[in-house]
Amino acid sequence: MFNMPHVEAWFSPALLAQLLVLYTVLHLPWTAQAALDPQKMAQHLEAGKPILGAFTNPRTPLTSWMGDLGNSTAIQSINVPGTHDTATWNYTGPNETVFRTQDRSIFDQLNAGIRFLDIRFGLDENTNVLRLYHADALMSPTASLEDVLWGLYHFLDNHPTETLLVSMKVDHGSVGVPVQRAAHALITTPPVSDYWVQSTSLPLDLQAARKKIILFRRFSFDTTGNPDLTPVGLNVASGWLDNNADFSIAYTPGHISYIEDLYQLNGDPSQVPPATKVEEKFNALTSHITTSRGSSNLSQVFISFASGFGAGVGDILSPRTLAEGNSSIGLVGINQKMDAWLSGNEGLRLGIVLYDFFQSMPNLIVKTIGLKNVD
Repeated sequence: MFNMPHVEAWFSPALLAQLLVLYTVLHLPWTAQAALDPQKMAQHLEAGKPILGAFTNPRTPLTSWMGDLGNSTAIQSINVPGTHDTATWNYTGPNETVFRTQDRSIFDQLNAGIRFLDIRFGLDENTNVLRLYHADALMSPTASLEDVLWGLYHFLDNHPTETLLVSMKVDHGSVGVPVQRAAHALITTPPVSDYWVQSTSLPLDLQAARKKIILFRRFSFDTTGNPDLTPVGLNVASGWLDNNADFSIAYTPGHISYIEDLYQLNGDPSQVPPATKVEEKFNALTSHITTSRGSSNLSQVFISFASGFGAGVGDILSPRTLAEGNSSIGLVGINQKMDAWLSGNEGLRLGIVLYDFFQSMPNLIVKTIGLKNVD
């Protein structure tokens, strides 16, 4: 590369950062080139860094683990590790101990084998832009939902054997037609529409879903008077029960998603110890996973949340403590319990399992997928 002394005198630091991302995109191997405009991609990757993190391409077994699965594999038969409230890794605002549920950026999660992302969004009233939220906590005042989605396209361009499953839920503000229309456009407008499965059911097999995103839609499209809001994605908006350990939603006739989403573990800490709350959650989680093995359930979608927190009087059991435990009080967390449970249940059908702070157990994702331990 040629010498360019005192380059900082010619370009601002922000422009230099954008040029570096653009250079990286343009100099990827030819197999990774996208149909999307490279300059726009560079801009979205830079703007999305507070949520996406920096893109790296380590090429480990976990970055493209779906490549080892046959094209005829049914999507619902794959054990898919995911993250709950995926975008919270960089949040440092009010109530951080409650709203932050991850420690890894989205790109780092994807490189670690995560394939189900739980995206919560809403309309930022100050800018009229869709951004990432956890409840009403804004994850970044600058990164938009569109930036984050372009990051997913960039990952798929570099890992075309993979399929991403993305749950999208409006967590902040109204789910009115303007928000629906904006979200709909992000999914259905060419050329990015090519990255989404444009149907309301699962693809027949993995071959039809490679290098694509399957949408689990936790918000409705109001098509009354808005015929252009053509439904897309698996509609799991209607019938999602709050804080429930076992419920189901028919996203199309005859096709059901069974869900465990017990997340609020109640009880006065002076009366109900943390270990009891962890055990309650662990029992709900493993019971739901075990149910997925039933012969009548093998063709259906199972989603299990390994996440939660302990509500009650006084100190709460935070998402991190529930996930990681606390050695100072002898508390074993959900992730450690799941790591041990998976070791004793090799070959078990799990479905989709969403974790908080998954990196606390190094082999948790490997075991969830069903791979042998990978360095």
